[in-house]
Amino acid sequence: MSLDPILAAVGARLQQQLEHDTLVLPSLPEVALQVRYLAQDPRSSLKQIADAISGDPAMASQLMRLAQTLRYSHPSQPITTLPIAIARIGLQGTVNVALALAIQQLFSFHSPQIRLLCREIQQKSVHLSRLALTLHDIQQAEASSQAADFIVLAAVLLDIGCLPLLAELDQLVAQGMHLPENPILLAWCQQLRLPLGHAMLGRWQLDASFAELLPLTLTPTLPAAARTLILAHEYYQWRQSSPQQPPLAEVQMEQALHALPEGEEFQMLTEWLEQKK
Repeated sequence: MSLDPILAAVGARLQQQLEHDTLVLPSLPEVALQVRYLAQDPRSSLKQIADAISGDPAMASQLMRLAQTLRYSHPSQPITTLPIAIARIGLQGTVNVALALAIQQLFSFHSPQIRLLCREIQQKSVHLSRLALTLHDIQQAEASSQAADFIVLAAVLLDIGCLPLLAELDQLVAQGMHLPENPILLAWCQQLRLPLGHAMLGRWQLDASFAELLPLTLTPTLPAAARTLILAHEYYQWRQSSPQQPPLAEVQMEQALHALPEGEEFQMLTEWLEQKK
């Protein structure tokens, strides 16, 4: 499939700007920066962190729902307030989950076509998170909440390099330009997500393990959670390219910390995993 001339021109311009360090990259949302800063300050209290998160009601609500999953909650100790949720998730876990939620909010544009594209990318990240958590639980002796929050954030960051591309496309649509269909746009994004993704992770000063994961290549230094995410991505690609299989069900961001329940999809995943051994 030959690349659309418009996409080729936009891609070349972005790569040139990246090489000359003139590409304007999006910043992390202020709430995410505040949470990260407070979590790194030993003098901060849980209430201060909770107050910062409460500045974004949508994030606070989603964080509460994520904290109420079985990985963090217990029937005899319900999570009823944001400070309790933060204490249960842990400081680094809260930072990772807050970053994931904030970054998801960056995928917001005017064009209906680009919004639909963003929705596909967001759906992919939640599916990858659920699949990776399932694989991690299968392969590890017990579920790890630390691995869970890493996986949730890493799944969102895999396609973060698409963000500058989508912003460019949104501007083109606003100028009255007609874009190719979404499968072509997604393929184009995947061609450029790696260099742009590395640039954005560097700008945001995130842990080097997230950048190491971007190529989706197994290396000896990758933690177990990162390896399961690569395996989950391989399964996701297989599922998407198998026309005889039913499409993956619609999911919400709040389900990102839920492993797959026992059922058809879980069975397919375990059978696929057995075939790889």
